[in-house]
Amino acid sequence: MGPLNAPVADNCFESLGLAFDPFADGVMPAFFFVGGQRRYLAQRAVHTLYFSGGIVLAVGDRGAGKSRWLDEISAELRDIADLCRIEATVLMDSTQIRVLLASAIGLATDSSASAAAFVLALNQNRAGDEEPLPIVVLLDSAHLLSIPALEETVALARSSGGRVRLLLAGESDLAVSWREADTGAAEILQLPALDRQETADYLHTRLQAAGSTVAMPFDSDVLDALFAQTAGNIGSIHAAAPQLLAPAPKTFSVSRSIKALPILHISVIAGLLAIVIILVVYRGGSSANDPSKAVAALPQAGDKHSVALALPSAREADLPKPADIPVTRMERAADQVPALAAKPEPVINPEPVKSAEPAKQPEPPKQPEPAKRPEPKAPEPIVKPAPAKPEVKAIAAPKPTAPVEKESTVTLSADEHELLGLPSQQFVLQLLGAESRSTVAKFAVGAGRGQHLLTYRTQLRGKPWFIVVTGPYPSKAAVQAAIAKMPEPLRKQQPWSRTVGNVQADIKAHLSER
Repeated sequence: MGPLNAPVADNCFESLGLAFDPFADGVMPAFFFVGGQRRYLAQRAVHTLYFSGGIVLAVGDRGAGKSRWLDEISAELRDIADLCRIEATVLMDSTQIRVLLASAIGLATDSSASAAAFVLALNQNRAGDEEPLPIVVLLDSAHLLSIPALEETVALARSSGGRVRLLLAGESDLAVSWREADTGAAEILQLPALDRQETADYLHTRLQAAGSTVAMPFDSDVLDALFAQTAGNIGSIHAAAPQLLAPAPKTFSVSRSIKALPILHISVIAGLLAIVIILVVYRGGSSANDPSKAVAALPQAGDKHSVALALPSAREADLPKPADIPVTRMERAADQVPALAAKPEPVINPEPVKSAEPAKQPEPPKQPEPAKRPEPKAPEPIVKPAPAKPEVKAIAAPKPTAPVEKESTVTLSADEHELLGLPSQQFVLQLLGAESRSTVAKFAVGAGRGQHLLTYRTQLRGKPWFIVVTGPYPSKAAVQAAIAKMPEPLRKQQPWSRTVGNVQADIKAHLSER
């Protein structure tokens, strides 16, 4: 994963209450995600290695979490076996593997000269009559080994009489090399990618383990995009999650703004727009078909220039057009308009003047009477938006917030009341997460006996999830001291410290889900 710039860290991780990037390499080495069959596969590998003495191949894509899975197996076997963790390389041969193995279990260097010398030195190194501990070799990136190196390493384990046991972890090429080597049977475990729900659970639990004060910073759309981009690969999730947590630039979207409006607002706006459109169409249509406006645009009979612009009367239309005038009556009128404006008394053919005398009759222009009919109807559509006023008042009605009322009615347990009453800057140790209270009760009388246990309820995968913590502790130093004093079964649970404020935020975030 590439380094993140400072603004991203400042804007996203600090807003979640974190002082570091929980997805960076090397942080939270004790964190192990039990979902995605990883806990089951780890227990199966431990059983095969310790009780059956067989060879285990763990195969998964790059970024599937194989190295962290090996860490979990190492923690399970630490007290019951001698461990040797080896990171394979392309040029590594069987001799180098024997040298590393001899150094890990305290054998002389010359014992690694050959497989026979190593087995001899191993048998001579028994401590009396006691049954020696098995030696578990954890070979990470084993797909990089050559087929001869793989064959000789497997032969060394099988010639040791069950003392040396192998766990080989690598990518899909490891299974291909194993078949080509034809070295016998092995337990092959496939580490699958996470599905959509497991991806959400992984992000949730990892942020919680880092001390996030936010229940879940990703909404459903972001989780869908993240899963589509990463296909549930843990390494890809670590690379993509910080970029998705970074705040996106704010852009204005008309469609989102419309969707954000209440239905009542949208209805009022749509009604107003419809009224405006009707008015525009109505006014435009009435203007085009209103003969009174067309007549009003013409010069009146009293105007001294109206002789050239007045419409011809019925008698004038019957007069024959003079043959010596090459233009029409309308063209002649249009040419005379600018001339009339410049000269108060233009020179006009006397014949049209005589024909204009009948135009003095004012009776025909009384046609504007039909135009008076639409005038009283025009204001009627404007009165219709009046009911919008009471609708606007109804928008401000939902002031009471439902979560506050619901939170106040939720019954909290005594442990949750105690946790909510603690100072937020103190610390607790998380010991267990379980699906039922019966599991919590068994833990309290078993491994958790003698501890001050506090249980609170949250949610995981849409179902109740009960978390058991112990404390509180005033500082991180006190937390480390408490872990050191815990019984061995509790230390095997790998408890991690969380701030009380983080626990309180977790309780409050899931109150509405009860």
